[in-house]
Amino acid sequence: MTSTILLLLFPTIKPILFIFGFSAFLLDLFFAGFFFKKYLKTQKQHKFLLFASLALFFMYWVRLPFVFSLIGFSFVIEYFYLFFAICLPSYVLALICLILVFYYSTCPRLCQKRLHIIFGAWTIVAFLSLGYYFVNYKGLFEDYTPMKTLYYVFIFPVRILILLVISRSFFLKEVLLTKLQKIGILILLLNNLTGAVVNYFNYSLIMRVPPSFWFLPVTGYSIAFVWEFINSILLIVGFYLFAKDFWKK
Repeated sequence: MTSTILLLLFPTIKPILFIFGFSAFLLDLFFAGFFFKKYLKTQKQHKFLLFASLALFFMYWVRLPFVFSLIGFSFVIEYFYLFFAICLPSYVLALICLILVFYYSTCPRLCQKRLHIIFGAWTIVAFLSLGYYFVNYKGLFEDYTPMKTLYYVFIFPVRILILLVISRSFFLKEVLLTKLQKIGILILLLNNLTGAVVNYFNYSLIMRVPPSFWFLPVTGYSIAFVWEFINSILLIVGFYLFAKDFWKK
């Protein structure tokens, strides 16, 4: 409601929101390349840099249609079903990559074949189940099952696991962390706490509209574009502070 009032009172705010939203996407892509380059420069010794790169690369694609709608690009959701069939599971993949960042950096001994199978299977199930819903129904859902599957099977559990893994990393006695790394972890913890809140808020808005119009609350929530920009900054700064000492070794 607040977002709708803002857009009505200040129609010129849309281009500004577009700048915030698109800047977040470009920042994620740029630093995805940055961390991948650092991964290669360390002779691929620190795999968590690869997963940091993948997390940033896959994080924001799902928001692009909503960002471009701010500057007049119109889209019919049934024509975008293939896009969301790929990008929504990719968002889940980005969150799983966040978990692996901390497993590989602070608990490499836990990164065994079993862990890869578990997270790999979780990702595959996300692509298959969400892909089925969007391809079969072409984005025009008859009930809330697809959205409930997305949030309750993937996003919420992964968010909780991320928070647990990050918190555990901060208190590990066998890993000596520098002050900068601890600050980076705290920033990443803040990023995921706020991300979880935004995810829950989006879910609660989606549950208030008919299932076929699940995308409307997201497009009307103008503050989200500013918050996504802030969240991207937090994620990048957190990664940088946490990883800086690794590629200097």
